Amino acid sequence: MPMPVRYFGGPSGFGNVICSPSPTYNFTGGEPNSTWTIKQNGSVVATSTGTSYTLGSISGNNINVEVELTTPGCSQQTVSFNVKSASFTVLYGTGWYDVEFTENNASVTWGGPGIDWNDAGNSNVFYGICNSGTGTVTMTTSDGCTASQTINYTGVDAAISGPSSVLCGTSATYTGSQNGGTGTFSVSPANAGSFSGSTFTADANYSGSATITYTVEYNYSTPKSGTNNMTCTATQNIDITCCTPSSNTTTATACDSYTWSVNGMTYASSGVYTYNTTNGSGCPHTETLNLTINNSTSNTTTETACDSYTWSVNGMTYASSGVYTYNTTNGSGCPHTETLNLTINNSTSNTTTETACDSYTWSVNGIPMHQVGLYLQHNKWQRMSSYRDFEFDDKQ
Repeated sequence: MPMPVRYFGGPSGFGNVICSPSPTYNFTGGEPNSTWTIKQNGSVVATSTGTSYTLGSISGNNINVEVELTTPGCSQQTVSFNVKSASFTVLYGTGWYDVEFTENNASVTWGGPGIDWNDAGNSNVFYGICNSGTGTVTMTTSDGCTASQTINYTGVDAAISGPSSVLCGTSATYTGSQNGGTGTFSVSPANAGSFSGSTFTADANYSGSATITYTVEYNYSTPKSGTNNMTCTATQNIDITCCTPSSNTTTATACDSYTWSVNGMTYASSGVYTYNTTNGSGCPHTETLNLTINNSTSNTTTETACDSYTWSVNGMTYASSGVYTYNTTNGSGCPHTETLNLTINNSTSNTTTETACDSYTWSVNGIPMHQVGLYLQHNKWQRMSSYRDFEFDDKQ
């Protein structure tokens, strides 16, 4: 006679494949003397007795779990399931990253910008990265298990810089940059102009908008896929305008220095100066200054005089020492200053009264005098005059 079957129940939604980590499961249907045996990949990992058993969470990949219920007098019952996980390894470098996994039927999705997706086989997925950023790699196995990893990645980062407007028939230089690889410039439409290296020359007859493209060819290698190539680009829109440059020339003569109202600069020497700007049409405008600088002049005269001095420069007579100036203009029409450093010495005099018999010899000049009178001796060097009044007595 067959033994009765003792069925036991598991949680709702219980299936053959459980994604790691598995939830906690509560099994019921046993008797007080029932034995619960738990196996993982054929090895017993736990036993228990009672009417129920709680199985804790299990982590790992491809773990075959068996839950056996043995009740005396009944046939042994077994429930089994497989714990699987979605695991992968991300390797990355400049311009690429490589996802390595072992699930043949797994899929990989990307949650970030700037990725060129490439599939190198079921066990390996690699990506070419044009722009740096942050993204999340998510792997989903054929059993529906998922895993994700957020990475900060470095891309080729192609970039371009240069003027946003160019005059037709003129040239402009553009700069391209990137993290590796080789870049070249191009312009569209093709009739807008041409590039020689990094120098763009706008067509003399083209007027309108154009797009400059910097294209980087980048070779990269991943551990599993080998050498690969990708193309990354950067663009810049420009305006090409045709117009006629304008100019203006100013001729100026100034004394000592000149401040040019065009640019606010002050110049102290003669020369030709230019200032470049744009006119009302946005075209080049050049201001030119032809400048002549004449210098101010001066002269100083030092004089010493007695009593007074008449200065020939201005015809003025001065009776006291001092510094005197007279302002006029020189031959260039610039200020000229005459300066007089003047010392005035005053004349002096002395009077002597003498009485003598018959004659008197004046010691001032050594001349004998025989008559009563007033005599004057003038010293021109010292500007000094001596006067002597003589009175003679007649002797009988």
